[in-house]
Amino acid sequence: MEIIHYHFKTLPSTNDWGKDHIQEFSPQHLTLVSSDAQTEGRGRYGKRWLAPEGLNIYASFCFFIDENQRDPLSLTHLMAISAIRVLEERGIRCQIKWPNDVMVNHKKISGILCETIPLDNRFGVVIGIGLNVNMTKDLLQTIDQPATSILAETGNETVVGEVIHALKTYFSKDLSIFLKEGFAPFLPTFRQLILPGARDIQLRSPS
Repeated sequence: MEIIHYHFKTLPSTNDWGKDHIQEFSPQHLTLVSSDAQTEGRGRYGKRWLAPEGLNIYASFCFFIDENQRDPLSLTHLMAISAIRVLEERGIRCQIKWPNDVMVNHKKISGILCETIPLDNRFGVVIGIGLNVNMTKDLLQTIDQPATSILAETGNETVVGEVIHALKTYFSKDLSIFLKEGFAPFLPTFRQLILPGARDIQLRSPS
């Protein structure tokens, strides 16, 4: 799936920008909105996401789905799987904490927020992801929960743009499969990655 990418130096929230402009996006493309920093990044229940400039990924993927494909939780898990593939390439083993966090040894490295916008006979989808790339251990300790980053796990700084490119590649391929076959092809991987104790995902029939 072809991607159109909008990048900003600073945004209040990539998800909010995506929602505000969703009706301007091409339905034939996957639109990516990213920024070097966020001033009002958030997770579930409005929790704030620490977003220092230039150190991490702050991005939202925007696209459209038919009414009968509306399944935000599966889409959240789809993004988590794509992100984990990127991290595994860098030697980092991850798990998914229900419903929307990517964890490394019980420390959060990524959070995902999926929002849907009702439109005529379809839904706009905005999936935001924050992924800690070059946050130092000192910065990570200022977060109100155990957290980690690619730098903390590998000891090496990483070019943020390279991680975004890898994430674009994986998610666009995974989304193309999802739109044709639903979440069923990803369910075995999801079950391997989900932390014990989480309820299982409810499958919908492929469209």
